Amino acid sequence: MNIIHTGGPIIYLLILLFAVIMTLSIRMIIVVFKKNDLDLIPYENSVNSILFWGLICLLLGFLGKFVGLYRAMSVILQATEVSPGILVAGYQQSLISALAGLFISILSFIIWFFLRSRLKKSVSSG
Repeated sequence: MNIIHTGGPIIYLLILLFAVIMTLSIRMIIVVFKKNDLDLIPYENSVNSILFWGLICLLLGFLGKFVGLYRAMSVILQATEVSPGILVAGYQQSLISALAGLFISILSFIIWFFLRSRLKKSVSSG
């Protein structure tokens, strides 16, 4: 829980989008393995939405990185003495949100690639 709190405000958006991506992924995995081959063509947009939200998570991770760096620099400007703890707190926030966004986007890319290849395989064999 401390990592989530340390990640700053962007991390909460990333957690929400991670839940959206996982819900879409589980739904699409169930659909792909249950439906007939001819019924899968309309679901391609749903599979592409997994990739879209993964890209949004990647961008939010970078936004969180810049927000964390900005906070660190603004605290340094206001401080009379610069301690390593001030720098580390800002860099920690920036790295946590960037890593979370990167992890979620890579996971969504893998899921998207798997589902897309499964859709193409099903449609081309039907």
